[in-house]
Amino acid sequence: MKTRIAPILLSLAFSTQAYGNIQALLLQVSTNTTFTVPAGKVLVIQNLKLRNNSLVLKSGTNSLDIGFDDFPGGTTGAPPLAFPIRIPDGWTLSCTNPSNPSTTISVFALLIDTSDLYASIQNKIEQIAVQGSTVSLGIRTASARPARIAVERSSQLGQGWEVANDAAVYPTGDKTKYTATVPTKGDKEFFRIKAVPLN
Repeated sequence: MKTRIAPILLSLAFSTQAYGNIQALLLQVSTNTTFTVPAGKVLVIQNLKLRNNSLVLKSGTNSLDIGFDDFPGGTTGAPPLAFPIRIPDGWTLSCTNPSNPSTTISVFALLIDTSDLYASIQNKIEQIAVQGSTVSLGIRTASARPARIAVERSSQLGQGWEVANDAAVYPTGDKTKYTATVPTKGDKEFFRIKAVPLN
């Protein structure tokens, strides 16, 4: 934890490890060759090649068929799916094609520990500037990995943290740097940053 004191503000930054076990997979699934997401993992599908088949996702009595019409350019008019697609543990992937049951679907995916998927990326607040009723923050992350940055505020140090929904966060040309502007709500506030991977 790093603490920096400004005239009316105190900023805190987390120092948590960004991510750990991520395994890239190229799966070939069919009606006979299936893949079940292991316990404690999340399968993040980055892309797939359907070959006129449907990808079937099943867990107990729940199931979902994903076909060509579910992606942009499909013909059903349903809202399209967007990659990445996150599949929780316990779900099984298979393929269905009644006219040719021996065909396969190629799935490129990342197998990620649940704790790593939502782990925060190490970050720090490098600069603080106060102008009128607006605070500007210069943020640096330990990784160039695309991140979702949230600014949290509290009127008391160490408790009562809430997301600053009025904060605006902008990336810079340097993929490890972001800037944020936050309207102040009082004469003393505490700010901290949370950064999580986008995928």
